[in-house]
Amino acid sequence: MSRFLIAVLSLGTMVSCSINPGHSINSTGARIINGTEVQESDAIAPHMVSVYNVDTNAICTGTLIAPQIVLTAAHCVSGQKRDIKVVFGLNIDEYLGAREPDVREAYVHNVSDIKVHPLWDLQKNEEKEDDWHDMAVVKFKGEAPEGFTPAEFLRDLTVLQPGVTAYVAGYGVNLVESRHVQAGEPLKFGEEAICDEQGCVYLKISGEGQLRWASAPIATFSETELRLNEEKAGTCGGDSGGPAFVLHEGKYQLFGVTSRGSIFCNSVGVYTIALKLYDFLKPAVESLQ
Repeated sequence: MSRFLIAVLSLGTMVSCSINPGHSINSTGARIINGTEVQESDAIAPHMVSVYNVDTNAICTGTLIAPQIVLTAAHCVSGQKRDIKVVFGLNIDEYLGAREPDVREAYVHNVSDIKVHPLWDLQKNEEKEDDWHDMAVVKFKGEAPEGFTPAEFLRDLTVLQPGVTAYVAGYGVNLVESRHVQAGEPLKFGEEAICDEQGCVYLKISGEGQLRWASAPIATFSETELRLNEEKAGTCGGDSGGPAFVLHEGKYQLFGVTSRGSIFCNSVGVYTIALKLYDFLKPAVESLQ
């Protein structure tokens, strides 16, 4: 079993959450595929968090959208709320592994409540291509560290058109290696097997924990989701729940939540359009405040 396991839903799609089977996180070189490392001076940095499950060691991403409120993917919070942590900072290893109690108290927060979209259903979603309603909001205890501020939502959804550049961010893996094999061939260390009637592909993915971002053009739309062309750069394992922004009126404005993408992280990414689910989002946030 690889150190960082992608939860694969089908041969064509994946959930971009990443699981670390160990109880410690010591990753290096982590990034969105073909992305760049986020700096404290970057405009999106004050909005970003990791959503971390201490029971499964699954790492996802989230966006601060109100005081104590984080927007993420529904599949990132499928466990008990007592197991979910909200971690601030550009490198989550630094804070999850911090020995100083005051540092952990400032940057690692317990979750007090979670609201998941009522139409989210993993089993039913696997039977359809689009509109999974993969969105949730999380309330954490305490206050965000100094300098962290809520993201601004894109209100004018007409800005979202094919070809428009989107900016995505997350704490996900930076490398996906694959090889085609015969069924039954032994796995090498760190590999995962994905098989169908035509044969098997062995995957090895690596790196997570460092916040990075990348850009990719909008490709197609469904009712509540859009897809990015991520042949050159995009999201991968560990980036689930993270934001998609557009640069509008001189500001990075939030419009999407990372849901899923291609197994090899090199063709397509699927994003929930947050304000298309406003009838859930607004009352959910209000009920948590």
